[in-house]
Amino acid sequence: MQTMSLTTEDVKIIKNLLRDEIRPVRSDVSSLKTDVSELKTDVSSLKSDVSELKTDLSVLKSDFTKFDKRLINTEQCIFDLADMLTVVKGEVIETKADIKNIKSEVSKLTALQEAQTDKIQILFEVTTDTRERLVSFNKYNDRLRELELNYSIVSLTSQTNTRAIKELQKEIKK
Repeated sequence: MQTMSLTTEDVKIIKNLLRDEIRPVRSDVSSLKTDVSELKTDVSSLKSDVSELKTDLSVLKSDFTKFDKRLINTEQCIFDLADMLTVVKGEVIETKADIKNIKSEVSKLTALQEAQTDKIQILFEVTTDTRERLVSFNKYNDRLRELELNYSIVSLTSQTNTRAIKELQKEIKK
């Protein structure tokens, strides 16, 4: 093998050549350092974004839990309302039955009033007839007064029943 010897001029030329080759590499290294720095900044920013996303996710989980509880409460309220509606429906049915009973009672009272009116009419006719017959006889005057008093009592009873029936009819209409 043969050794070559380099002259100073050769060394300078090699140095210059190496410098020319190293400059772009240095530029590339500098550019890579800048890129790495930017990447580190981006990674830091991404870490911050991930942290914010984790916080947002925690808030969303909390909100969802609250919403779920509210939904459960709402469902319970709906069931309670359904139960109340069932109770109200039962009360409406009972009220309808009460109204039918009241109407039946009013019908009975009306029939009773009509019967009393008929009796009053008969009593009135008997009283009138009796009055005509007994006018001439003084001894029957006391009896006549008694019949008139009875007539008044029956009339008052009839008027009271009539008023009661009218009040019941007004209540039913309400």
